[in-house]
Amino acid sequence: MRHLLLFILFAVISFSSFAQIQKPSSDMSYRKKITMADEFFQKGDFGSAAVFYQSAFEEKTKKTEIAYKAGEAFSKMRDYKNAAAMYAAIKEETKDYPKGKYKYALALKQSGDYKNAMMEFDAFINSYRGEDFKEVNDLVTNEVNGCQLAIKLANEEQEPDIEIEHLSRMVNSDKNEFAPIPFVENLLYFSSMRDGMAQIFRSERGGGGWDKPEKPQIFGSMEKPHFGHGTFTPDRKAFYFTQCEMNLQGDFRCDLYVMQRLNNKWSKPVRLPDYINEANTTNTQPFVTLIDNKEILYFVSNRKDGLGGLDIWYVMKDGGTEDFNFSLPVNAGIGINTVADETSPFYDKNSEIMYFSSTGHPGLGGLDVFRSNGHLAEWDKPVNLGRPTNSSSDDHYYVLGTNREYGYFISNRLEGTSKEYSDNDDIFYFDKKEIEVVIKGSISESGNSSKLLDNVTVELIEINGTGSENSLITKIFNDGEYYFKLSPNKKYKVEATKDGYETTYFELETNTFNSTSEFTQDLSLERAEIVANVEPPKQAPIKPNVEETYIEENHEAVTEVEPPKQAPIKPKIEETYIEENHEAVTEAEPPIKPTRTTSLPVKENYTEEGLKVVAFDDLSYDEKKIGGVFWVDGKSYIRRNGELYAVVGIAEPSSATPQYTTKPVNNKETDFGQTVSAPEVGEYYKIQLVAVSVYKPYKYDDIKNLGAIQLETTIDEDGNEVNRVMLTPFESLDDAKDALSKIVNSSGFERAYIVKYVDGNRVQNSKIRLSSFRG
Repeated sequence: MRHLLLFILFAVISFSSFAQIQKPSSDMSYRKKITMADEFFQKGDFGSAAVFYQSAFEEKTKKTEIAYKAGEAFSKMRDYKNAAAMYAAIKEETKDYPKGKYKYALALKQSGDYKNAMMEFDAFINSYRGEDFKEVNDLVTNEVNGCQLAIKLANEEQEPDIEIEHLSRMVNSDKNEFAPIPFVENLLYFSSMRDGMAQIFRSERGGGGWDKPEKPQIFGSMEKPHFGHGTFTPDRKAFYFTQCEMNLQGDFRCDLYVMQRLNNKWSKPVRLPDYINEANTTNTQPFVTLIDNKEILYFVSNRKDGLGGLDIWYVMKDGGTEDFNFSLPVNAGIGINTVADETSPFYDKNSEIMYFSSTGHPGLGGLDVFRSNGHLAEWDKPVNLGRPTNSSSDDHYYVLGTNREYGYFISNRLEGTSKEYSDNDDIFYFDKKEIEVVIKGSISESGNSSKLLDNVTVELIEINGTGSENSLITKIFNDGEYYFKLSPNKKYKVEATKDGYETTYFELETNTFNSTSEFTQDLSLERAEIVANVEPPKQAPIKPNVEETYIEENHEAVTEVEPPKQAPIKPKIEETYIEENHEAVTEAEPPIKPTRTTSLPVKENYTEEGLKVVAFDDLSYDEKKIGGVFWVDGKSYIRRNGELYAVVGIAEPSSATPQYTTKPVNNKETDFGQTVSAPEVGEYYKIQLVAVSVYKPYKYDDIKNLGAIQLETTIDEDGNEVNRVMLTPFESLDDAKDALSKIVNSSGFERAYIVKYVDGNRVQNSKIRLSSFRG
């Protein structure tokens, strides 16, 4: 999608210079129409060119080359409905237009005709035989997935959680507006082509609406004709932005600049170093944030060593300094970037969410806005924001306001506007609705739901994007029922404790709620086993700082102090962590019995064991590979993001299949031993997290997405049985190193290490620690 470099990246569209579309007179000759259409196209007046080509084709419908030119012109002005009508005339002429049917299908999708678009995409790829088949097939697959998503969202008919307003014509012109910067709630900076050049404007909202935009005084003369795409540092002492110019090839090229506020005056723009503004590449759309006193600058570039098209990159430097000694640029990684285009990054450090736009992830049409939890180059799978933020048009430059309850985005959509054409981008304002989600339920003894429990401590915990937890509310409920108010688009854990009972919890997400809702989840607590020589406290204590010692094989103990958790707990139960060839160290901590993670509301098929059911045919390619599905007592299972599913529609492998004799962990209500199909023949790798005598599943929640948790039973030199907690399997050392780096840096298992296996046997003295390949 090469045209995105004009339409999206810079919002400097040649068509913007033309005030209105010209139309041919009724008596104009066919030849004159073609001549003028060609001239309009060369000048960049694609709207007028499209109308003239269309009129000429209607006069001579056998001239399909004119229909193709009309389709191209309509596509460039983003009038996809008329583009589809023109491409329809050439879509079967595969010899002259081998990708004509693809362009036709794409135009159908971007005009919102998803069902017909899917059929045309399918027809195209079934007949296409080009040398770039694999690349094109990937594009088609992504577009079809986007069509399916659009149809799914339309069928769900959920009430939107935001209200959208198309800003008035005082702000939005008949040219392109882009890159909004909310300075304070009623003051907006943005970029615009209203004067024929890209420049930054400001507008203030008062009682009568938005004022006429003005050019801020802080911007003096610039080196290049176009400038925009700005971002202030959190302390408002620096401003990063882009300057652009057209090169000899007719493409726009942009560089990143910065201005500093020194002694209450703004400096002249300074171009960032050449290793950031790499030669013959475009570097634009900066967004800056400050985390742990590190200034992180995200930006968009088509530099080499990217994944393809436009990628999101980042550089870092020490915060609070006036120098620009940034690190070398780093690609934000495959979690966000694709072979297509990713643009307009905005990072909310409070929620640890990156908002960005992409044509490479399944979308509703053109650029869609996505969000992903994480930071730097480690990201969760992106989530499409859906309607009404996204549409079949281009939707990008999503930013949140200062209080995160409002924001802006850019779109060329017609809906919600009085526009006749979708050729130009406008600013849209959104405000989050007041939505309240209530979670409530009874608290009873397990196996006896009629026996309600009193004096139960229930804690509401928020789980952020990296998996860390933040205790919000801790309350004692005395009437056998609990009740909390939640916010939408959050992940929570509800944990209940009572003296003499095992602690229980469940997790839930509220991202499916777009209106005020109430959800019931009952809690049942099992009586705790009595442990000898452990006296219960006379009053509910606050959980103390507890020393937990991990002892690795042939290494000394490393002590870690666990932070206090402000919640009353039940009588202490002993848990012992043991490493081979070393003595045991006891840790006092209440056992937690995890229950199924719940995404509200739950609408799934379950087995008698309480497991979700998934068909084998619905598994991904990677899930179907050996090591994905495993068997227990004739039943098949698989893990997705750490959760256990029952698999149906698959025959059990023969006894000749190589198998582990280890104990992977259920991570639900009980642990059970099982035999797991895996690549036992040849070399592979596992990561040993720790060795323990008592396994607690909840301690490993943060890393379940990196692989399967297995317990390998062994005997220490005192004859005691201990369990190695392993993350497995990794077919290559590089995969294992990547996972180990994430584990050591973020999960708290600083002493984890890689172990090599050959033909199912653990290779002695093969341990590899993170420090050994960091140099």
